[in-house]
Amino acid sequence: MPITPLTAPPTETNRVRINPFGKGRPSAFAAILAMVTSAILAGCREPAKPRAEPVPAAPTAAPATADKSTTTIQCPTRGAFGNGPTYYSQFYEDYILGYVFKDQKSGFYVDVGANDPDKSTVTKYFYLAGWRGINIEPIPELVEKLNNSRPEDTNKGVAISDRPGTLTFYKGVKASGLSTLSPKIAASHRAKGFEFTKIKIPVTTLNTVLDEHAKDKPEITFLNVDVEGFEKQVLSASTSSDISRASSWLNPRPR
Repeated sequence: MPITPLTAPPTETNRVRINPFGKGRPSAFAAILAMVTSAILAGCREPAKPRAEPVPAAPTAAPATADKSTTTIQCPTRGAFGNGPTYYSQFYEDYILGYVFKDQKSGFYVDVGANDPDKSTVTKYFYLAGWRGINIEPIPELVEKLNNSRPEDTNKGVAISDRPGTLTFYKGVKASGLSTLSPKIAASHRAKGFEFTKIKIPVTTLNTVLDEHAKDKPEITFLNVDVEGFEKQVLSASTSSDISRASSWLNPRPR
């Protein structure tokens, strides 16, 4: 399935890429973060809950004149867009990346904290389009789901940290997406009523996984990191050249 064009193609002035074999350029990291943040601030949020009673608007002398210089982004509903493809991510990441890479028929991704292969996932859209990659997920049940849904991907049943070893993992009982290696994050979720079980899991470094499974790749097209407050540890063990090799686009989601 080719990547479906969305709107006007990006120009050379607004396309930010990193040479996968060159030195890291932090501007590319800032670019994708700014792109995602701008989309969210422009209205890409969950639909607001309806109010029980309408609140009457305050009377005004005359309607305000619209500022024609301001561009508003209209975010479509998740799922199939008319006759177009279906998107699956939580915050429209695959929709945005689908636009960025609309002219690229194949690519290679790395998803750290992949979680469910079919729900709130950044990479399913690209897998169905013919891309392949590495999914890193420490929860055994979800690794099994990844093996069943993504048989042509490499699915690693480990967590990523700044050094190899074994760590305590706080596994969400009813919300696997809240699972974390951070006791502070787990405590904050517990205060809101979420339950966790503690298990010991193996951890390794991002460099180790890339050296084992991506050495033959000319580039890793994008790297997604969603590990509930442990993003710094995931990235801190990698040098700038490692991250540059690992990502043309970097999408960390710190908590």
